[in-house]
Order: sequence, then C-alpha cells, then structure tokens
Amino acid sequence: MCETGGKEAMKGLADKLKKEGFNVVDMDLISMACNFDQLKKNELKGDVVIVLACDAGLYNLKKLENKEIKGVIAVVGYSNPRAKEDWVSLYKKLSKDYLILTVGCIGFEFAEAGLLDGKRFFHFGSCVNSSRITSFFIKLASEGNKNLNEMPFLVSSPKPITEKAIAISFFFASLGLHCYFGYPTLLTNRKIQKYLEKVTEKFLDQEFYWRAILIN
Repeated sequence: MCETGGKEAMKGLADKLKKEGFNVVDMDLISMACNFDQLKKNELKGDVVIVLACDAGLYNLKKLENKEIKGVIAVVGYSNPRAKEDWVSLYKKLSKDYLILTVGCIGFEFAEAGLLDGKRFFHFGSCVNSSRITSFFIKLASEGNKNLNEMPFLVSSPKPITEKAIAISFFFASLGLHCYFGYPTLLTNRKIQKYLEKVTEKFLDQEFYWRAILIN
C-alpha cells in the first residue's frame, strides 16, 4: 500500500501469499499513504487488506475504509487581526469529520496549534498555490465519477484581509465549489454582494456564503 519497500516489496509479499494458498485479488502502490490525496482507490477488493505503511498511512486508510470522512474543507487566505473569532478551534472540531486543507497565512495558525499532522490537516503552500487543492478535489471527484459541485467540498476564507481573497474564491467558484467568507469581508454595498451571489449561482452552479461588513 505504500513505497515502504516499494513495488518490489509489494510484489514479493504477494508472491509469498500466493505460494501459501492465498488469493491476492488487488494491489495498489502509493507514494505517500500518510498524505490522503495520494490514496488512489476509494475501495480495495478482497476480505483482508495488508498495509505496508507507517502509522499515519494506516490511519488514513482506516478512515477511508470506514467512511468516517464526511467531506473536505479548504481553508484559504490570511490572518486578519480584526477577526477575533477562534477559527482554529472550530476547524479542529470539524476535523473529526472532515479533512482540512489549507493554503496561505492561516496555515501558520494551524502550525502554531500543532494541527498540521498530515492526518486531518494538510498544508498545500502559499495563497497562490490554490491550484494544488484544486488538483486534489478533481482527483477525488474523478474517483467517484462525479462533478466537483456534486462532492462534499467547501472553500472557506474565514479571515479575509484584501480583495485577493475574493479573487481566489472566484477561482474556486468557477469550478463549481461553494465558498464561505468570514468577517471582515469589505464590500462597497449590498448590490455588489447580491450581484456576486446571482452570478455564481446562475452561471457557476454554486453559492457564496457571507458574514460581512458592508460599506455604503
């Protein structure tokens, strides 16, 4: 199940099992089983799975097998000093049921809290590396033969500090992903907010969720 020994070790174990009378019906080589996006199959055939991986890889495989992951939340953006809510604690609670992916400065807060464990929290780079998260979403959706907007994915920008947060979220929205904006999201007026909501819902088949301060 992992490159713990690589392809030769996996094949060697399979050959030994076959000689002992076991029916080996499936194998999968994964470069990093401890990284959830490296898992290639939603379901393995057979009654017993033998895992050649570290503890972190085994943890992910068990979660996948037991269908304990309800969805994936991508947390993007910045650490706004005006936002007083304890978002880190909220995502920690959500991580019991969801995988948390992150890009941007808010990843530092997850790191300070000791949450970037490679099991439930994964850091994908700076805010301009959002395409890495997109690749992960596309892979999961393709494994399930579904469109992105049919998957349990959410993009969250809990503490936006510049207009770039809206631009990044529109990138995700263009792919059909729902997006949430926390406080403070600065908009010129409610007409712009309503316009963005209508455009994304009508043309992109997704929704924006706002918790905003509006400047009139």
